[in-house]
Amino acid sequence: MKTLKRVLNAMLIPVLCLLPVACSDKTPDPISDRYEDLAADGRFEVKKGGAGDEAVYDFGKTVRFNALRLSEQKSAITKFEVFADDATTPFWGGDFVDGYRYGSFEAVSASKIRIKVYQCEDNWKLTSVEAYYADQGGASFEVMSYVTVDSAYRLEDKWKANAAVMDEFNVIGNLYFDRNGALHYQDYLFDGKSVDGKTVLKGAIAKLKSFNPEARITLTVLGNRDFTSDGLTVEERHNEAMGDHADTLTKNLLALLQETGATGISFDYEYPHKLKSFRIFAEYLESLDAALPEGVMLSAAVSLWCIRPLHLTVKRLSVLDRIELMAYDMFDDRGNHATFYDTCYETVKELGRRGVDLSKVRLGLPFYSRPVNHDEFWGSYGNIAEQLPRFDNTIREAYETINGVQKPATDQYYNGRQMIYDKTAFAVDAGLRGVMIWHFVCDSSDPSLALTSQIAAAIEARQGK
Repeated sequence: MKTLKRVLNAMLIPVLCLLPVACSDKTPDPISDRYEDLAADGRFEVKKGGAGDEAVYDFGKTVRFNALRLSEQKSAITKFEVFADDATTPFWGGDFVDGYRYGSFEAVSASKIRIKVYQCEDNWKLTSVEAYYADQGGASFEVMSYVTVDSAYRLEDKWKANAAVMDEFNVIGNLYFDRNGALHYQDYLFDGKSVDGKTVLKGAIAKLKSFNPEARITLTVLGNRDFTSDGLTVEERHNEAMGDHADTLTKNLLALLQETGATGISFDYEYPHKLKSFRIFAEYLESLDAALPEGVMLSAAVSLWCIRPLHLTVKRLSVLDRIELMAYDMFDDRGNHATFYDTCYETVKELGRRGVDLSKVRLGLPFYSRPVNHDEFWGSYGNIAEQLPRFDNTIREAYETINGVQKPATDQYYNGRQMIYDKTAFAVDAGLRGVMIWHFVCDSSDPSLALTSQIAAAIEARQGK
């Protein structure tokens, strides 16, 4: 599971907030430049209150829109729904508004909206409303999902509808390199029988291609397992394989691409720590990129904290065809990971401020939960999909940590159906290349509940469908 170190994230946020530009919660230029703010001439009739109260915003005329931006003076609201005029059924809702909350939905026509606040931590005051009709950008938008090799190998037909949404599968968890650049494959035990790891990898690729023949296949190669008893740390193993043995590693990867028919190589290096290690990694990416055949893409899973001077600089990232942004496992003050404000809006804004090419970035979407106490537990959305209402992200459940410790019922923060729709629409509208899913079989296979269905619906809406 991809995890961002909380301490580094905590150190990063205060630094960002020293910068006036970084802390200005404005709508990204790709949205405000392309679309008219249909709420610009409106006004609040009611803008503040407590739990159970409503805010009312009058547009001054009837407008048709499929996206709203809300903001509040302080982070007080924890559950809200939005209604058109006198309607009794909400068209949008969520948990937190914070300094910037962007939401999308099927197009609505209204002269007023009512924002009903069901829960809040203090009295609240809304400060702004923006409304847009966004209908561009979906045509070239990409959906990539990580999928573990063993789960892909055993995929059942019930996953075909989910698979049809994907433009790319990134198979992970089976392919490793050692200090000398040799490749190793994890073997598996299925139904009491041992199956060679390379056979499983090829079978996984074949299964994915049978479900979606048009999807690209990318191989993630890892260096975090010791297959040869070398006794090295993950960082040391990367440095040796990508340094002195770089040519051997590249030769082996090129041969594997030809053997499997895969069309991409990706790295999930969590994380280099020394400046020397960042340099070796970046230099290897550059040399591998030069060696890859035409049409083969190079990508890497990256966290925001890595993108800074002397680490993964914008120049070093430029060799990548795709940047898989790990926008999850980042806990806010409430203990929630992957909230909209912190890991979607703020993260995308900061990438742009640092000069990252957003047209290469795929925003990471978690199909799993984290407990608000930060325990080492990752719960699959598919297991609770029927219990989680569309606008909700939190559910209380007992769990067992990865160390086998049983824990009592605790709030778990997911990204529910509306949140996934909202993040996808924001990524399209803000000019990102696509979204990245961690990971495929954490979803529900029921199309009415699947997070994948929400991604597809958001993209179609931006194509005017």
